[in-house]
Amino acid sequence: MGSHIPERVTDALQTELQAAEWLIRLDADTSAAVIALWRQWLAQSPRNQAVYRRLEEAWRETDCLRKLRPLDGTVSLDVLEAFSAASG
Repeated sequence: MGSHIPERVTDALQTELQAAEWLIRLDADTSAAVIALWRQWLAQSPRNQAVYRRLEEAWRETDCLRKLRPLDGTVSLDVLEAFSAASG
């Protein structure tokens, strides 16, 4: 008795993967050719559009958090411990 993953689940996972790949690609390359391919992918299905928009929103939120880190990129463990103690 093997485990069988329903096709709709694998389709959903594939869409998630493709959307993530587009986010990464568009972050690095916004040429007209890439934008055209991305728009073509979006137009293929409403699922592509919905998943991409959801991941894009999460990407933006995490980017905002990344910008809050110190300029040198390091985070002091003392600060984390102090924050933890103050909020706990």
